[in-house]
Formats: sequence, C-alpha cells, structure tokens
Amino acid sequence: MDERSKRKKRISTKVWVRILAGFLALTLALFIIMIDLTRVKINTETDNEANNAAATLLAERTEYIEKNVFARAGDVITNVFTTPKTFSSYYMLASIQIGQNKYEQALVNIERCLAQYRGDDLSILDDLWMKKGCLQTLQDDYHGALISFSNISDIGRDTPEILRIKIQIYIETQDLPNAKIALLTYLNEAPSDLNMRTLLAEVYYLNGNYKLGAAQYTYLIKATGDSDGSLHFMRGMLRSQQGDYEPAIADFVYAVGADFEDPAACCEQQALCYYMLEKNELTLSLGKKAIDIGSDNIDPANLYKFMGLSALTLGYYAESSEHFSEAI
Repeated sequence: MDERSKRKKRISTKVWVRILAGFLALTLALFIIMIDLTRVKINTETDNEANNAAATLLAERTEYIEKNVFARAGDVITNVFTTPKTFSSYYMLASIQIGQNKYEQALVNIERCLAQYRGDDLSILDDLWMKKGCLQTLQDDYHGALISFSNISDIGRDTPEILRIKIQIYIETQDLPNAKIALLTYLNEAPSDLNMRTLLAEVYYLNGNYKLGAAQYTYLIKATGDSDGSLHFMRGMLRSQQGDYEPAIADFVYAVGADFEDPAACCEQQALCYYMLEKNELTLSLGKKAIDIGSDNIDPANLYKFMGLSALTLGYYAESSEHFSEAI
C-alpha cells in the first residue's frame, strides 16, 4: 500500500471515529433528556398541607406514575409523535404532565377529557373530577377545587383521601366550621388517624369548643401515652379556658415532669390558674419561676400584672408595686 492510500485510510478512520463519537454523544444527550422527561417530579412535601394531600392523591391515582421508567418512556415517545385529539390521548398527556409537575397544562387536558367524555361510567367521571380538584388545589384555586370535588358521585365524594384534601383546604382558608364537619366525617371512617384527631382538637380550641377539644386530647393521651407532655399541656390549656383549673394544673405539672419543651409556659399557666383559684402565694411563686426560666411563648407583662394583684391581695405592697412597674 502506497503512502497516499495509507493517508486516505487514516483520514477515513478519523472521520468514522468522529461520526461514531458524535452519534454516541447524541445518544447520551437523548438518554439524559429522556430520563429527565420520565422522572416523576411530583412534590408531596411542601409547607402547604392542602397541596401535599392533593399531590399525594394524584401520585397514588395516576397510572403513569406507577409505571416503570421504560413504560413511562414509551408513553412520552408516543406523546411526542402524536397530536392529541381523543379522550385517551388527552388523558395520557395529562397523566404525563402530572408526573412532570406541569399542573396548569395537566388541568387544561383534564378539562378536555371532561368535555369529550360521553359515557356514563361513574368511576371514570369521578377520576376526572378528582384529578381536576387536585390540580386546582395545587394551583391554590381552593374554591374551584371544592366545586370539582362536589361533582364526584356519592360513592366517591367523601372518601378519606378526598376528605383529607378538603379538610386542609378549610384549614388553609380558615373555614373552621366546615373543617370541623369534614374532620368528624373523616374520623367516623378512620377513627384511628391520630393526626386528624389532633387537628380536630385544634379546631375545637380555635372555635372555642373547649370541652370537646379537651375530650379529643384525652383520647390522644390514652392512645399514645404522651411521652413528651405536649398533649397534657394542650389539654390543660383547654381545661383552663373552661374554668377547670385544678385538672388543668395537674396537666401542666405532668407536662413539666415529662420534660415538655417549654417548662416556662407550664409555670405561667399554673400561675394564672392559681390566681383564678385565689391561691396567691402559688401565683407569685409559679409566676416568678416562669419568668426566671424564660420563654418566647410567655407574656411577662401579663404575668407581672397578675402577680401584682396577688401581692396586693396578700398585703405585700412593695412587692405589688414592683410587679406593676414591670407590667408597664
């Protein structure tokens, strides 16, 4: 072989190597893009509990998300080369978009599915209304979401999964009366859900239903043992609000003994209960203890006011004057 032929062969080899390298680079780039397109990006851990509940339900009820990566890749490729016109194609596209965290676009396609569906299968309609409500929730359209959930049939409307979303929407929008109704309905079906029972106790507290709230905390204490004293503290707060001062004090004492995270708040609440029971010496001692421990959760000015009144009642005029000065 002459020199010219050898040179041509070397050039040809280099060209093929470059072509092969380019092909491999393109293949790798397409593979990375496909991996990103098929990766499930739905987020169920945000600061918004309504959004978390909606995202969780979508993750559980969207078939595309449950598929393995190769099956998802097949759906994505099919979607790339297909212009959606039918119910099934819009539904597949919406499912892919849900998995990709493209909720606004997914909502448009779910609405197209609702517009195209002509059957009478309630399970399909319930699925569409559920997905629409969840997608609206994830875009903070709570009013629209509640309307969508109301269109679900009687069979599927008040399932625990839907109720969890509605409860969180009511909490988010401070609609406490409806939150209470939804929580009671939910707990009738799932009485062992302690997180929701805790939420019901908090709703009762915010609504001023102190006796009912205290009863929920009693249930929770029996169910969990309350190792950190937090449930006893909250029950004590509710009991004190309804004038059950002695039981409330017992709860605060228990919380301190269980190493509750805010002992100053426990002492403060005991001091206030003792004031209402006209036990002024104990008001002074527990009030001082609360202030000495210190906490961002106590109100020293208010505490000094009651300590001043107790000292005045006991005839400790100089001490009373000092407390009132601190209260100003």
